[in-house]
Amino acid sequence: NQYRGSSSEAWEDMYQNDRWGHEVGIKLVIPLGKNGSLEEEAQKLYQNKSKEVQWKKLQEELKIQHMQFKTMIVLLEQGVSAQMLQSERFKMVVNSMQKKYRQARISLTDLLATQENYFEAELKSIDSRFEVLSYLLEYLKLFPETKCEFNKF
Repeated sequence: NQYRGSSSEAWEDMYQNDRWGHEVGIKLVIPLGKNGSLEEEAQKLYQNKSKEVQWKKLQEELKIQHMQFKTMIVLLEQGVSAQMLQSERFKMVVNSMQKKYRQARISLTDLLATQENYFEAELKSIDSRFEVLSYLLEYLKLFPETKCEFNKF
């Protein structure tokens, strides 16, 4: 509660309302220069610089994420290429094993085991391609309008 008036009214209010304390408040304003405008300008400049620093930090983090993503995609593509090469090699081995089976030089279980290895390699290759596509779609979902190598329109 703020009371304005004479001190006698304040003493009287204190005794009548059973108030036994004193409060004192002081407001001190010291203008620096032109009514504090220099201080306001400094504060605005600080806020603007702070926002610029935050913006630059976000841009750098985004660049780093783009680089990491690009590196990850390149590595995944290399993995897919290696798996495709391995799958091609298995295919040649399967063809060779089929010829040997027809010539009765190997058993059916050997041929089936080789074919199983070939099909597993093919499945791994498909899974890897799917993983690359999933990463690309996830990236495009997170950064649909960010200009980079992956989403140029």
